[in-house]
Amino acid sequence: MRHVREAIAATPDIARNLLALGDGSIEGLKGHHVTEAARAGDVVALAALVVLHQLFQHAKLQAY
Repeated sequence: MRHVREAIAATPDIARNLLALGDGSIEGLKGHHVTEAARAGDVVALAALVVLHQLFQHAKLQAY
């Protein structure tokens, strides 16, 4: 969720829809909200998931 929080902090106006899925605050946002927003095409949620995917890929490569 750190990357989601950073993306929201960097683009609060764009993240308004994503925040609305929780209680309107970053603290109220849960993982399932990010997934729901990404499925709906929310650019902030999608960007956060791309970063997360890249981190997992990097960690996976480091494990071998």
